Formats: sequence, structure tokens, C-alpha cells
Amino acid sequence: MGRFIGLDIHRDFAQVAVIEGGFVTDWGRVACRPESLREFAAGLRPHDQVALEATGNATAVAVLLEPHVAKVVISNPVKTRRSPRRR
Repeated sequence: MGRFIGLDIHRDFAQVAVIEGGFVTDWGRVACRPESLREFAAGLRPHDQVALEATGNATAVAVLLEPHVAKVVISNPVKTRRSPRRR
């Protein structure tokens, strides 16, 4: 079973959190530069699932990560907060 990885995307970096085996781990930051994101993606597993915050550069980040994981989702935080399924 894969991990669930969340990226809070900022202009210069992404803050990374991982859920694995029921535990949340802070993986720190990864620079939002292609070479840094490729290095980060190389450490991902084929069954991992990644969620990104919908920001200006989220699509570019998703494109770099998609070949390395099972699924990448870009989430709009405003819509996610309103979702009744969130509870």
C-alpha cells in the first residue's frame, strides 16, 4: 500500500507531509525548482498518492510528479473546506 503525500505549494518551496501506516510525518521543504522536484520525485514510490494545493505552479509540479506515483490530485482549498465528505 502506498503513502499519502501532501504538498503545500508556495512560490519558492513546497512543505511536505506524509501519511504512512496511520502516522503523519513532516518531511520538511522541497524547493519549487525543476531539478529539486525531480530529485524529490525520484524518492517517491509507484503506489504513492500525492495531493497538491491549487496554486499558480501546481500544474507544473503535478506534471513532474505524475510519472512516479499512482495518482496526483490538485485540490482547491476553498472547495475542500466546503465539502461535506471532509468530515
